Amino acid sequence: MEKVIINFKYVVAELKSKELKLCFVKDKGIFVENAQGNLYIIEVSKHSSHLDRLIKEGVVVEFNRLDNSLTQNIADCEKEIWGVLEVEAFIERHSLLLRNR
Repeated sequence: MEKVIINFKYVVAELKSKELKLCFVKDKGIFVENAQGNLYIIEVSKHSSHLDRLIKEGVVVEFNRLDNSLTQNIADCEKEIWGVLEVEAFIERHSLLLRNR
């Protein structure tokens, strides 16, 4: 699979059904990782790379697969990987912040 499309309005359902995880890479933005460990990069030129804005606006985003030679240059210590539970917790925390404003 060369591309992954995520509708951030339904991000939790999308991650579950497509067996994906969000991957935040230090100084490089948001990626998606599949069960085989392949990384897909967000098309930054078209979309904000702020997770809260993507979810709030329900943006549909296309991620393009990175060549394996490029992913080898990303050290594990630079990655923060979020599965469904972490994304659900983020959404809950963010919702609480909005209610308290």
